[in-house]
Amino acid sequence: MMKSVTIDLVGPPCPRCRRTMEVREHDRLRKKHLQQPYYYSRWCRCNYADCRTALVMPPQFIVWNHNSGGSAATPLKGDP
Repeated sequence: MMKSVTIDLVGPPCPRCRRTMEVREHDRLRKKHLQQPYYYSRWCRCNYADCRTALVMPPQFIVWNHNSGGSAATPLKGDP
């Protein structure tokens, strides 16, 4: 099972309900992440039960792997 950790409880506003979302990231990178063409280093989660939005995957947090079997990853332009 994949585990994640909360980075910030006051993240960007939810695109649907406009309330703040929490920012999360993986607790560690696993072999599965490095074998995929890309993965998200961080994502946002809306925690309000009355909002239908669950996860928001901002494009600035995509990490592209050079090859699907390799271990090297490069962030998108503008990603710290």
